Amino acid sequence: MNKAQRITALERALAAIEVAIARVEAALPAGGDTSDVKRLNAQLATLKASASNIGVQLANLRAAEAAITPLADAARSA
Repeated sequence: MNKAQRITALERALAAIEVAIARVEAALPAGGDTSDVKRLNAQLATLKASASNIGVQLANLRAAEAAITPLADAARSA
């Protein structure tokens, strides 16, 4: 998988996680007993951590994309 494909895959994963976060947040006010609310909060924390992790991966890949000069191009300009 090349860098562009990895970025696309991570963007899709992030979008899916954001949808899941929205669903859990919407379910929180209707949470039944305390155990339901705890379970939903745990899910929400896990989803937000995953979103943050993917966001960092995306930022790193995008930064690397701009900073890396292919070896063939670097050799030509030397």
